[in-house]
Amino acid sequence: MQVKEKTGTITEPVTLAEVALYVGYSGTDQNALFTQLITAARKWIENHFAFSCVSKSYIVRFEKSDAVDGWYELPVSPVISITSAAIDSIDVDYEEKGDETRFINSDEVMSTGTSSNELVVEFIAGAADDMAKTGIIRIVSDMFNNKDDSPENINAAKLSYDTMRFLEGLNHNTGL
Repeated sequence: MQVKEKTGTITEPVTLAEVALYVGYSGTDQNALFTQLITAARKWIENHFAFSCVSKSYIVRFEKSDAVDGWYELPVSPVISITSAAIDSIDVDYEEKGDETRFINSDEVMSTGTSSNELVVEFIAGAADDMAKTGIIRIVSDMFNNKDDSPENINAAKLSYDTMRFLEGLNHNTGL
């Protein structure tokens, strides 16, 4: 399975003002650092939990071997909509199940006899989520208070126990 994010520029779900208020910082000289930390924290949550904090478009390419009992799990949640499913650029019918984590069944799709045998699904995932937003703010706070690492390198071992326990609630797709 290969996943590609299609969306370009996004608006971060957390503002500088929210972060500064949470960490108790009133100056503006750390705004660049806070901005980097916000982006890094969002990306870390998205990668670690397969949970999109903002609405984005994705393309996923499945091989037949990616199916479990005929179902293909979309790798990012919460799924808002599936915009297309195709083999060799030909749209195919599919069945779906699940709410935030969607699965599609394409038994018919993979038995079409086409040469590719690759199911390409385009979908939109992500939503404003208060828990994810709070998680981003908590990660930024932990990283700001432990500035020994680069802002882009979030080390889960350096996040506070309380932050990690809180983040477990975001666990929609993985078994952290």
